[in-house]
Parts: sequence; structure tokens; C-alpha cells
Amino acid sequence: MWFIRHRKIPAVPRVINLYGGMLAKSTTYRELDALTYINSVDGLHLPVPQVLDGLVIPRHIRGYFNCGSLADDEGSVLLLMTSLPGKPVGAALNDYSDTQVARLAKQLFTVFHSIRELSPTNNMVCGVGGRGCTSYLMSLSTFGPFDSVASFNAWMVLRAESRLGSVRMASLPKRIDDAETRFSHGDLTPRNVLVDEQGNLTGVIDWEAAGWMPRHWDPAYVS
Repeated sequence: MWFIRHRKIPAVPRVINLYGGMLAKSTTYRELDALTYINSVDGLHLPVPQVLDGLVIPRHIRGYFNCGSLADDEGSVLLLMTSLPGKPVGAALNDYSDTQVARLAKQLFTVFHSIRELSPTNNMVCGVGGRGCTSYLMSLSTFGPFDSVASFNAWMVLRAESRLGSVRMASLPKRIDDAETRFSHGDLTPRNVLVDEQGNLTGVIDWEAAGWMPRHWDPAYVS
């Protein structure tokens, strides 16, 4: 980015709308892997982008691209995918009627119930393909993978102890080390939920933080 600033060469926008209902997004292999996996599941028809291609961004031009705060050297890609209709629900949610909110909640439940029914081949806590985990609430970098929920919980306890101290830690609920892992979006926020003018769900986007997490992960993130 230093080269771009001093040579006054503009950076490439992170998302570029293309012709024919397509868009290109500078992102990481984590999002490419997650969407490719979801697209590949037979009978799973969800309002998510369809992957068309993933192009590795060569090292010598990576400075032109913003691939997100968690991009790593080997994981920067230009993801070509279908675009979805609608706009992020954002602050408009505050203006919805009770009926609209209830309807949208039901539509979101259908999507996330579907992905939570996906079972991994093991009980690892990890990104798709065994990659490290991503959580914007937990860490500024990737973490893991973990061979079990118990080892993931132990890692979280160590992080919490350094911040809370042993006295406050003693008041926390008992760890659920035997929880099953399920596929999770990992970043369910109003900016990642697309709706039409009537407030109906049209898409769920930004799957970079998706992976195999304890089954309570998405509900806990939202709450």
C-alpha cells in the first residue's frame, strides 16, 4: 500500500460489480473454500453467491488489493461469483414492523438451520479444509485448528484468564467440552444479510469467517 500511496496509483475496490450478474471480490481462500463447499452440497439451496472462479493474486501486485484484515500472504484471491439482489438490511431493520421482523427471522432461521444440519467428518474446530479459524470477535488473526471442542475451549479459557483473572473466571458457566461441531457462518451481522424492499431475505454474504465450530457458535455470536 505504501507504493500505491506514493505513486498515486489507486487501489482496486474490494468488490467490483461486473456485467451479467457477476461480481469480483478481493478476499481469502477461507471465503472461497466456504462458498465452494456450500455450493457443492446436494440439495442445499441457499441464497448465497455461486462461485464461478477463484484467481490467485500474485505476490507482486497484492498491494493493490484489499483482501480484508485477516488476509495472509498465501491466501489472497480474487473471487469471481454471482451477485445477489437486495441491499444489506443495516439500520433499516429499526423501521420494520413486527410482522416484517418476524418474517425475516423465520427466513434466516431456515438458512441457518440448513447449514447447522451439515455434519463434519470429525469433530475438529476449524475452517473449511482444516484451515485455521476466523472470528472478528475472538482474534485479530486466525487461530487453530483444534482437534476437538475441548481443546478449543481450553484455548479460549487461557485467553479469558489473562483478561478476567481467576476470581471472575470462577463465576463463568461450566464448559461444554462435548458439544458437536456444525457448519457456521461466523459473522452474522446486518451488513451481511441482504433484503428486498419488502424486507424479505434475498441473500447471506461474506462467508470468510465460516467453518466448523461448536453448534452454539452462530446463536452466541448474534446474541
